[in-house]
Amino acid sequence: MFKKFFLKPITIENCRSVADIHLRAFPDSALTRLGKEAVNRYYQWQLTGPHDCMAMGAYTEAGQMKGFVFGGTFHGSLSGFVSKNRWYLIGQVLLRPWMIANPIFYEKIVLGVRTLMPRNKKNGIKNSSQSPPKSFGILAIAVDPDDQGSGVGKALMQNAESEAKQRHFTQMGLTVHPSNMQAVRFYERLNWKRIVMDGIWSGKMVKDL
Repeated sequence: MFKKFFLKPITIENCRSVADIHLRAFPDSALTRLGKEAVNRYYQWQLTGPHDCMAMGAYTEAGQMKGFVFGGTFHGSLSGFVSKNRWYLIGQVLLRPWMIANPIFYEKIVLGVRTLMPRNKKNGIKNSSQSPPKSFGILAIAVDPDDQGSGVGKALMQNAESEAKQRHFTQMGLTVHPSNMQAVRFYERLNWKRIVMDGIWSGKMVKDL
């Protein structure tokens, strides 16, 4: 496990390194099951889409990425990715038809299809995007499994928090799978709180700044 690392912004050229870490950190995610190129395209979209994205990577002195965080305000982080890459994604699913039987993957497919459906103009994207963002969102944060406990995750989250404060946000938000207790404990150690609705916690967490 390395001891020294430094943070620097992530660019398009770094997205394949981001994809490598995503694949190792989230081996069972729906995106991972579509392959490295799909993951690469997903993070490229976050950098090039209509978002206000802060992307930061943690690197060793030798230049190897060990972790990353994508935060900010996002407009169509999933729907825009699916729309822009729909034919590529359809092709990947057709190459892996057995994946549809996986309940998590099926749920993501349904969500992806819904994001492509036309919306009522009154409630469309244009109107919703005009509303001021309520919180600085953490879209994704990951650390290479070989470097868990090295301080990379904490440094990335603290950097994102500092960025949110500089942008005058008063709250941060994220969603974590409720069964991922290692991640939940990590967030709670950093003073994130669970948002419980009607006695049920679905994975939403916030932190007041």
